[in-house]
Amino acid sequence: MSLLEMQTGCLALNGIPARQGEAYDGKSTIDIMAPIGVDNVKPIRWAWAQGLWVARDLVLTNVSWNQLNQYGLATGKEIEISGVMYQIRCPLLGARDKVPNEWDAILKEAGERDRFSYMLEGRFWGSDTCPDGRHPIREGEWSPRKGYLAANYRPVMMPITIKLDNCWTGATIQVLSKSGDAIVGVLDEVNEYDFLLSNVARVPRGKKSARSFYRSLGKKRAAVDRSQVLYVQEYFSA
Repeated sequence: MSLLEMQTGCLALNGIPARQGEAYDGKSTIDIMAPIGVDNVKPIRWAWAQGLWVARDLVLTNVSWNQLNQYGLATGKEIEISGVMYQIRCPLLGARDKVPNEWDAILKEAGERDRFSYMLEGRFWGSDTCPDGRHPIREGEWSPRKGYLAANYRPVMMPITIKLDNCWTGATIQVLSKSGDAIVGVLDEVNEYDFLLSNVARVPRGKKSARSFYRSLGKKRAAVDRSQVLYVQEYFSA
């Protein structure tokens, strides 16, 4: 079974959208932002594995761990993309005892036929720190290096989610289904098997799912099947 995918966010250098995979110039600020219709800048493609959105390709090349961490992108920071919040960072590579190796777990979940297993171009940084203070790089096997040796950036994003209950009544939320569809609406009521939204709008995410995870109640109202929901996020004006 193929991994769920989405396309959102883009690399930004000095606050300007930049093409994915661009080499770092060593001086620009680095961030991930919502694409704003700049020619030749496509959104980053992500795959869902291990409760994370994992970048399908290298986002920035020829950059050091310290340069990434200067902008919170190595060990993690919160970002807003298109109205919802994520924590973005490098993947954990298991450089210390009791630190999980997220990348191996991602490859295992994806399976041998997934492009993660045969499109491993370029070494990339992990977010963890080795016992000797160095930072791990993944390139087929362990290769920890000192701070300012350049490698590449393949981020993971953890969605900042909410636990749905009636405490959130009146809040605007975004709901992502297990099939990759998303809708935004105001939460009216939470029940055991579904919840009710008003002022509903669909979020474009590519192909429509074969099976809808909500049913329309008319007048921009909908009942959402809780069993088909992957996660829910608070939604801010995009």
